[in-house]
Amino acid sequence: MYCPLFAQHVSVNELEVTDQKTTAIVFPNEIQAVDLGSNHIIAQKVNGTENVLLVKAASQSFDETNLTVITKAGIIYQFDVT
Repeated sequence: MYCPLFAQHVSVNELEVTDQKTTAIVFPNEIQAVDLGSNHIIAQKVNGTENVLLVKAASQSFDETNLTVITKAGIIYQFDVT
C-alpha cells in the first residue's frame, strides 16, 4: 500500500528569555504538544486558555536550546531559545 508523506516547511524563530521575565506567546490555534529542548527553560499553558504559552529561563545562564510547539491545526512552530 502506498502511503504518501507530506512535510511542511518549518521556520525557526529566535526567542530570547531570562529568569527574570516571563514571555507569553499567543498561537492562532489550540496548543496540542510542547517539547522543550532542555531543562534550561520552562513552559506552561495559561490556565483558562488553550493557545497561550508562557516561557521562562530556569536559570540565569544557559546554553542555547530549542522549543517546539504543535497546534491542533497541525502547524509546527520552532524556536531557537537563547
